[in-house]
Amino acid sequence: MKKPYELIDHPADIGIKVRGANEMELFANAGFALFDIMADLNTVRERKKVEVQAEGWDREELFLNWLRELLDYFHLKRLLLKKFEIAEASEIGVRGVAYGEPVDFSRHIMRKEIKGATYHQLKVEKSPDGWIAQVIFDI
Repeated sequence: MKKPYELIDHPADIGIKVRGANEMELFANAGFALFDIMADLNTVRERKKVEVQAEGWDREELFLNWLRELLDYFHLKRLLLKKFEIAEASEIGVRGVAYGEPVDFSRHIMRKEIKGATYHQLKVEKSPDGWIAQVIFDI
C-alpha cells in the first residue's frame, strides 16, 4: 500500500508532507502518518474506538491541534491508533473517530516516539489535486 505521506528531511526532528483529496482525508491521513512513524501499524488491532475533535482559529492551528489531540491519546492514555474516520472538517474544527488499542510492548513494534507537533515549517494549503499539509514533529 502506498503511504499517504512522505518524510521531510530535517536535521534534528522528523517532518512529513501529507495529502488528501479533501480536508477530511487530509486529517485522516495525518493521523495515520503520525502513528505509522511511531509504530508498525500492522501489529495494531482496531479494538477500541475513540472520539476525537479539535478546534483552531485557522487551518494551520487546527491541523496542529488535531495532531496534538492524537498525541495525547498516545502519551496520556497509551493508545496506538491506526484508522481514522473524519465526520466533519472545516476551517476551524474537525471531528471524527479513531480505532486502535492500548500499547502492548510484547506485541507492538515501536519505531520512534514523537513528543509533539511544532509550528516550524507548518503549512496547510489547497492544491489543484486536493489538500497538502506539512509539519515537523519533535522527537
